[in-house]
Amino acid sequence: MREIILYVAQSIDGYIAREDGSVDWLNPYNNSEFDFASFFDSIDICIMGRRTYEQIVYSLAPENWPYTGKEVIVLSSQKIEDENITSMNVDELLETVEHSTGKIWIVGGSMLLRFFLENNLIDKMMITTIPILLGKGISLFTQIDAEQTYKVSKVNDYSGLIEVTYER
Repeated sequence: MREIILYVAQSIDGYIAREDGSVDWLNPYNNSEFDFASFFDSIDICIMGRRTYEQIVYSLAPENWPYTGKEVIVLSSQKIEDENITSMNVDELLETVEHSTGKIWIVGGSMLLRFFLENNLIDKMMITTIPILLGKGISLFTQIDAEQTYKVSKVNDYSGLIEVTYER
């Protein structure tokens, strides 16, 4: 069985990055209470958009690919030559997801999330709200075409960082 999960941090005002895509505002909020390692170990496939991929490769972890041992798919209209990933266009991605099993993590960003929401593919959202107002930036959610209902299945307070899990 396949499960598609959004696991992300956002500001109080709903931004996942600054306007330039940077996430430096998250640095002061590293919290040892999070068990990211267990989450990451449970994931079979990581999917990200091209901008997120480029940010990781050129800014966040240029010398240390953080997804070693995972199948990584990058949604891109152009082929990307990188042994760490498989780049796919929209049709290829939909076909792959349709035939996948296990847990799939939607790594980022908002355009990729919109694509998955519009295709009614998100099973679970784990959203951690960081106690900061950015005022502007890249919103977690952009306009989608249909209303979707989730239920709150879990709430964790990690010393003021609030993680809410929503499920179908």
